[in-house]
Amino acid sequence: MKVLNMLRRPFILCFFLCLAMSIMAQNTVLESGTIDEQFEFVFDQSESYRDFKVIKQSKLKKLKTNLKDSINLIKSDLSKANSKINQSNNEAETLKNDLSSTQADLELAIKEKDSFSFLGMLIKKTIYNILMWTLVAGLLGFTLFFIYQFRNSHVVTAKTQSSLDEVNKKFDEYKKKTLVKEQELMRELQDYKNKYR
Repeated sequence: MKVLNMLRRPFILCFFLCLAMSIMAQNTVLESGTIDEQFEFVFDQSESYRDFKVIKQSKLKKLKTNLKDSINLIKSDLSKANSKINQSNNEAETLKNDLSSTQADLELAIKEKDSFSFLGMLIKKTIYNILMWTLVAGLLGFTLFFIYQFRNSHVVTAKTQSSLDEVNKKFDEYKKKTLVKEQELMRELQDYKNKYR
């Protein structure tokens, strides 16, 4: 009997240990399992009566509490997700506004880079370059024209001066000849006067 008593104790201990583990496993499923696992557990643990399932109220209340907690958690997560979405949308809108402002600033900077203020007006550099080179070409053309005119007038002046010198020489020669003739005529006249006096 003693041997039998000794063998009974470990069996009883094992039985209670298994029973405790089974109860703990059941509570673990209700505490930490998914909703599907909890429904399956409650469905499996319920008793059948004809075509009906008899579910213990404690398990049903625990399942209800777990469902409410899960729904509240999902609502909370949904609210947080919506909040993050709204925040992301606001950030995206802010970034869009910043981008459009930056693009406007970039366009203005490019416009200012490609142009500058001249006499109070914003002029593109290409137009300014064309205007300045046209002005330089015009001034060069006028300079060449005036040089040409100067040379032509210098040639004409030189010819005129040469002609004038030639005319002056001829005139001087004529003056000398006429002076000589006049003197001869005056002598002749004096001779005639002297002769007839």
